[in-house]
Amino acid sequence: FARIPLCVTSRPPNSVFHRTRDACPVTVSGGVFYCPTQFGRFFAVDAVTNRLLWNFDYPNSVTEKSPRHRYSTINLNEVRPAVSAPLLQGRYLLFLPTDSAKLFCLNRISGEKIWEAPATSRSFLACKGKGKVLVIGDEAAIYDIATGKQIVRHTPGAAIGRGVKLGDTYIYPIKDQEFRRPEMSGNRVARIDLKTGKMKMLTQPTWIANPKTQQW
Repeated sequence: FARIPLCVTSRPPNSVFHRTRDACPVTVSGGVFYCPTQFGRFFAVDAVTNRLLWNFDYPNSVTEKSPRHRYSTINLNEVRPAVSAPLLQGRYLLFLPTDSAKLFCLNRISGEKIWEAPATSRSFLACKGKGKVLVIGDEAAIYDIATGKQIVRHTPGAAIGRGVKLGDTYIYPIKDQEFRRPEMSGNRVARIDLKTGKMKMLTQPTWIANPKTQQW
């Protein structure tokens, strides 16, 4: 294996608390490594020759105060976004870095930006469909991959983990809904149809208190 210096940061990665918690999953296709860094840069590397093919720089790197993650504040209980690997479809490459407030679509051959779109807090790339990409976070949104146009947007609640794609359907867990009456609180699961964009809640609150003992 060859060691390739991809970038140099202004300070050590472990000097920022959140940086020690973010991964950089790599996507490999057609003999090319597509490499996020979560440091304000994205790279494509030839898997055979180890040659750097192109790199793409974007704002809101770790050296700045990110609007999504507030690097200046350390909160051990903060809900972190699921880190997603880059997605490929045809000539398009999509990635949503944890240190940026935007979703990017690049030309996978040249690295040129095709479009960008604002990303909601704690969002990640959930999956792709035929010409569409689903982004999950505090909201759920489907974008047209070719144009970046937002096709549909739902606000069922914040995602609390990754979901699973079954055919043209994506199912994922949502943060507990809180009501004044505790017996009405409970976990929820959302199902979104990638073809129609329609969303349905699969479960209703399931935790019921015993009216006599008030125990769960």
